Amino acid sequence: MEWTEAFKVVFAMVASVGGASAIILILSSWLVKVWGQRILSRERAELHRLAKQHEISFSQLHVERAHVIKDLYEKLVDLYDSMQSLLNYFQGADEPSLDEKAQVFRDAHNEFIRAVARNKIYFGKDTCEIMDRLFFSSRDTYIDITTYPIDPRHPELHAVKGLYRERTEMWEKAREAFKKDIISLKEKLEEEFRSLIGVEH
Repeated sequence: MEWTEAFKVVFAMVASVGGASAIILILSSWLVKVWGQRILSRERAELHRLAKQHEISFSQLHVERAHVIKDLYEKLVDLYDSMQSLLNYFQGADEPSLDEKAQVFRDAHNEFIRAVARNKIYFGKDTCEIMDRLFFSSRDTYIDITTYPIDPRHPELHAVKGLYRERTEMWEKAREAFKKDIISLKEKLEEEFRSLIGVEH
């Protein structure tokens, strides 16, 4: 065999191997592209599913939280109104007695605190801190006004010297706490609630 013929044979072999390699390379590239697109398509579908699931969960949480806030706010208003009514300087003749108003205040306080304790998980630390401060201020106010007989006409207040004055001082302290603390805390809590449900200030 001459060198030219041998060279042709070798060249033909290399060409056929190179051609096969080229075909294999082209097919490999095509398969990688097809598989990559399928994998990418599956990943996109899974990401879309997870995003939708998260969106639904978040939406449900927002609705639940809105219901909780509505309930808590109603109880806050009941507490605020009962305190304001009890601590007013002037009590109408047609209004319930101070003892009855104190009972309404105590019940409203307990209802608010129970609702807060059951639903703290829906709120951040700052909001919970405001509610706790409101609880303590409300509790202290109740203690101050019930230390002595509530009704200023109660015989005991006039039988013991200085008792009526002490009772008056305690009520003034309670009124001051209401003006300084309760009103401010109520406003802060309202701001927190508005922010949480997306209502503009």
